[in-house]
Amino acid sequence: MPLLKEHMMWMMRNMAATFTQIPDSQQLVLVVRLYYGAWEDTTGMPAQVVMRATRASIAAGKIETEER
Repeated sequence: MPLLKEHMMWMMRNMAATFTQIPDSQQLVLVVRLYYGAWEDTTGMPAQVVMRATRASIAAGKIETEER
């Protein structure tokens, strides 16, 4: 899970740098849905990880992370 979140942070920073046509006040949202097999024990594991922040917040390193 830490490696997934690290890569998602990298993707958020990359999105903010790439989507320059989007105003700084607009939110960017990245969602990764995790699929598990019926045989797997998913106790304590999230079904998805959501990261969201405005373009300006991403530049400041303030990205909101939520596990559902």
